[in-house]
Amino acid sequence: MPSFQNSSLTAFDINPDKVYQINRQVPPIADPYIENYFLNETLNLQATTDIDEAFSSRSLLIIAIPTNCNPTLNTFDTSPIEQVLDEVEELGSNPVVVIKSTIPVDYTNRINELHPNLGILFS
Repeated sequence: MPSFQNSSLTAFDINPDKVYQINRQVPPIADPYIENYFLNETLNLQATTDIDEAFSSRSLLIIAIPTNCNPTLNTFDTSPIEQVLDEVEELGSNPVVVIKSTIPVDYTNRINELHPNLGILFS
């Protein structure tokens, strides 16, 4: 497993309250694992609401965005992911992108065709 101990990590969120909490090493969600990590580990983590700061010059980008499911149509709203990918490309950044959201089968293949300059993976 690679070590990110000396790596600088930047989190992007549109919610300024979450950014404020992360920058003060206060977990933005109630989760025992995250709470323990924030309390007991040395983090080189900053958060921002500035999209340029978050996405520029990054070699790895992890997208973890809710994708609303429509159970009647058996579809997912992937537009938030696509918006982020469009913004990353507009900045001229070409990172490896890992999608950590619920997506439909074969979505990664389709989205890679739309964004050939990004290496898009699914986790």
